Amino acid sequence: MGKLLNVLFVGHNGFKQFRDDTRLPSLDFAEIDIDPHSRRFEGKSIKVAATLTFSAFAAGKFIVFRGFINGEEKTVLHDFTEEISDISCNTKHCLILLKTGEIYQFSVMRNQLILLNFLSTENNSAEKDFVTHISCGETKNIAVTRQGAIYDIPSKIHQFEKHVKIQKISCGHEHAVLLTKNGDVYSWGNGLRGQLGHGDLEGHTEPQLIEALSGIKIVDIAAGGWHSAAVSAFGDLYTWGWNVSGQLGISVSNPSLPTANFTPVVYSIPEIIDLPRDGDDDLNAQFKVTAVSCGNQHTFIKTECRRALSSGHNKFGQLGIKKSSKKIFEDSFSIVREDSADCSIICGTYCTIWIMPRL
Repeated sequence: MGKLLNVLFVGHNGFKQFRDDTRLPSLDFAEIDIDPHSRRFEGKSIKVAATLTFSAFAAGKFIVFRGFINGEEKTVLHDFTEEISDISCNTKHCLILLKTGEIYQFSVMRNQLILLNFLSTENNSAEKDFVTHISCGETKNIAVTRQGAIYDIPSKIHQFEKHVKIQKISCGHEHAVLLTKNGDVYSWGNGLRGQLGHGDLEGHTEPQLIEALSGIKIVDIAAGGWHSAAVSAFGDLYTWGWNVSGQLGISVSNPSLPTANFTPVVYSIPEIIDLPRDGDDDLNAQFKVTAVSCGNQHTFIKTECRRALSSGHNKFGQLGIKKSSKKIFEDSFSIVREDSADCSIICGTYCTIWIMPRL
């Protein structure tokens, strides 16, 4: 009673954003307590986003926020007149995209919901433009329109050519990564930790093609706090950026030293990651990746053979690794679950959410 039976979480729960019965992190995937609103989610496709202090669950025309809101721990519900298409959160607010293209912003600090109206009127096209994709970072709030306009809300920062169609947008704390339908990857924002993938530590104010991935058809992308990842049509995983906790799936330098005493390695060009092999040494036995999701300092991947693997920061158990360990990070990908087919994996700041096919 009160549980989202097909939605599980692992990791940070310090503000009771997932369960009311404890503040302790969940070290294994556990059901989410959303009483008394759970019945409103039954039989519906669920969208989830989570930060350090609160979580958001949307289905149909309504959304539920749980956690530290307006100075106290509470649950807040909002109903809309139209279906919710997507949600994305940072520590201050949540963006809610409706299927009509309208965007609302819910401020968790003020417990306030407002409509954002920022689309430029400079386009004289007879066909009205509208927002199709959104993503929040700590310093960026990106909206993408059907006609290829990119907004760092409220300012328009770029206009793609008409032939460029956008597939996905993902934001880290200070950067954004964008995937087009023909498999090209662009990035912009702060690049000081190599998270843009352009081979340097420079920043960019508008989308720049990642040349290292040019010619490789990319089918999925994700941006973490200060790292990024991409999956190719061949099932290869590429990661780049900050590797302080092994979130790239690459060994951390000097792991025997205290964290404060070693310098994390920065990878400014996408690196192809050598993943475990599926049972033998045959080249074809290496896992083929189908999807990727990134949290603040951790990364999850799904494979063609139904497995889910994770790497990175694990202080709150967000990697879903059941084995007991005093290590607060893992710097190589290891299998977490064997049943990831048809499931969605969403990495929050210090947690991971597992959405199974709806009941």
